[in-house]
Amino acid sequence: AAVEHDGFRLMALDTEYGGLPADTIDFVVARPARLPQDEPGQTGRCEVGYYIENDPDTEVAWLLRREDSTLDDDPLEGGAVLLAGPYVASLNIQFYDGLEWQAGWSEDEFPVAVNINILVVDENEFENPMAFGTTIPIMAR
Repeated sequence: AAVEHDGFRLMALDTEYGGLPADTIDFVVARPARLPQDEPGQTGRCEVGYYIENDPDTEVAWLLRREDSTLDDDPLEGGAVLLAGPYVASLNIQFYDGLEWQAGWSEDEFPVAVNINILVVDENEFENPMAFGTTIPIMAR
């Protein structure tokens, strides 16, 4: 559901945290935001970002979702942060440009597809993470 807004399409960084992939992704979607403080029936566009951050109370990082329904000059900042997934040890995102997979994305166009891989650990058994992954075609091209 990613859309262009004022020339911004999608930004992703290939980063690591504690030796594991901890990529970030930010984009704008054409749908109402899902935050409690948003006005009922609000429509339009919303900034969305996913990233991993360390939880100070546990040994692993968590997947967080940033949402901002007030589109401004900086589509990478602002809004509210929600917990998207606890005990997420890594987030690895790759982007297909039509010829090859790339680790990050800052091109002027949307990628053809996005591949997302997440490692999730059980809170009582950190040694055996579960791997989840999917590839999503981007129709906004």
